[in-house]
Amino acid sequence: MAAPKKSPRNPNLINGIGKFSRSKMFKGKRVVFLKQLVGSGLLLVTGPFKVNGVPLRRVNQAYVIATSTKVDVSGVNVEKIDDKYFAKQVEKKVKKGEGEFFEEKKEEKNVLPQEKKDEQKAVDTALLKAIEGVPELKAYLAARMNLSTKFRVLMVVKVPRKLIKWWGTFNYSEKHEVRKVLGNLVALLDLTPCPDLIEVVLTFGDPNNLVFRFGSCELTLTLAEMSHLFQLPIWVNG
Repeated sequence: MAAPKKSPRNPNLINGIGKFSRSKMFKGKRVVFLKQLVGSGLLLVTGPFKVNGVPLRRVNQAYVIATSTKVDVSGVNVEKIDDKYFAKQVEKKVKKGEGEFFEEKKEEKNVLPQEKKDEQKAVDTALLKAIEGVPELKAYLAARMNLSTKFRVLMVVKVPRKLIKWWGTFNYSEKHEVRKVLGNLVALLDLTPCPDLIEVVLTFGDPNNLVFRFGSCELTLTLAEMSHLFQLPIWVNG
């Protein structure tokens, strides 16, 4: 039997912070990437648990969005943690008698073994030392990122006709007054949207740092390049 194919890891996740995008329980929470498991190729991540409640988990990298934030995890020992660590323990079901069936006493389910609790505590302790060495990183990890539908971007492939009609109702002097308020935004009415370009900007653009990220490489556009790319003139005051 052929060995399972290992998925290549996203290079942006090296010693980095990611955030869950589609995990139901931890959606929007930030996690620290620790390593890629050899057998399954899944990512080993944690919140850490003491900071935001995300325990040691293995997760498909398709469910994680990489960020540019880095943290040193060299002091965190996770050599013992592999795919077997997450294997479910199968317990034999014991047939209950009629009296036991009607008992009000509730049995404890899915109790985490003490060994795993100790492992989580050890990882949290070592990881917190690295996190506390980076200003504001602990608060950053504790905050949940909002990934609700109201923040999704709707791609517009053409200028709405109603907007063009609205602009056409103004005469020259009225358009001049509108430009005083909206500035160069009115130039967007003359553009032909390019879906491929918009998708590239949304996929690789980093608005916080005004750069494009392609794997481990960064690209910063000049003002002239941005003007040519978006077909907008450069306006200089003075």
